Amino acid sequence: MEQYLSKAMAQGWSLELTSVIEAVGRHWCLLRPGIYHTELLTGHVEVRKPPSNLCQSDEALFAHEFERQWGPCEAVALDHLTVLGETWLQWRWYRIVDGYRPCHGPRRRKRGRLKDLAQLRHPAQRIDEALWVHDDWSGNYFHWLTDVLPKLQAWQESGASCRTVLLPQALLNRHYVRDSLQILGFRPIAWTSLRLEISRLIVISTTAPTGNYRKHLLQRLQRRLLAPSSAPKMRKIYVSRGDASKRFLLNEADLIPLLQCHGIEFVTLQGLSLREQIEMFSHCTLLVGLHGAGLANMLYMPSGSDVVEIRRDQDCIGNCYFSMASALLIR
Repeated sequence: MEQYLSKAMAQGWSLELTSVIEAVGRHWCLLRPGIYHTELLTGHVEVRKPPSNLCQSDEALFAHEFERQWGPCEAVALDHLTVLGETWLQWRWYRIVDGYRPCHGPRRRKRGRLKDLAQLRHPAQRIDEALWVHDDWSGNYFHWLTDVLPKLQAWQESGASCRTVLLPQALLNRHYVRDSLQILGFRPIAWTSLRLEISRLIVISTTAPTGNYRKHLLQRLQRRLLAPSSAPKMRKIYVSRGDASKRFLLNEADLIPLLQCHGIEFVTLQGLSLREQIEMFSHCTLLVGLHGAGLANMLYMPSGSDVVEIRRDQDCIGNCYFSMASALLIR
């Protein structure tokens, strides 16, 4: 910041005010001790090919997805942080830093803040250093695989040493969360207190907007999740959502005989561990399913495989699985 002010003074303050403001914005971290920004990934442009069976009449549903652009992925280190529910405080600098907490929900009301502050009376759980990678949607299988795990992949590729991930107990109760962290070499630590005192919390931003992916990052994550296996069995799988509370096929019983005529297996994923799902879909060359988290298992399929997504007619928003297939070189 000093170099910009010195330059302005040397030129008789001839620099435009906008240039000074821009300089302040780029060096704002120097004015906020205890908050440190690191860029993990630069901005990105993702180019995708149309679905292999796209009809001209449906092209408008996908055209806006053929090229997408988004900004960099950052890691922000917050020192001497107090976490009280959804309220984050840095007492040393007398400030609230809630804005760094990843969140998809609506803005909280003031009475929610007061409720959080009341938790100061509880004993503190103390943590030296940890990563914060989850948000309000991370309990969903699809969002855990495609939003959270790419963050950890980018963090590990940066060469940083921290491998401790702070998670609420509700997330750690999910088998795919525990198993994926173990495979990638991260150690989860449970958030067990109403009040956390953290010497350094590192918050990793999204690598891409939800439903979008950095192709090469996702492919490297895929290779790390897959265990060495024997020759592929060339399985064809239909994933049923018959046990789901929403988004299920009303006439699924009529569909099953047709699928069986084409050698397509009928499977439900309820009760399967993450490793069992990885094993199953690493041998799958054709995946058929209704729009839902089961299609996220294409992450384990060989490149060049095929995915058939059954989706709502004229849906131009739910293109997350088309984008994922494109990134994984799946048709």
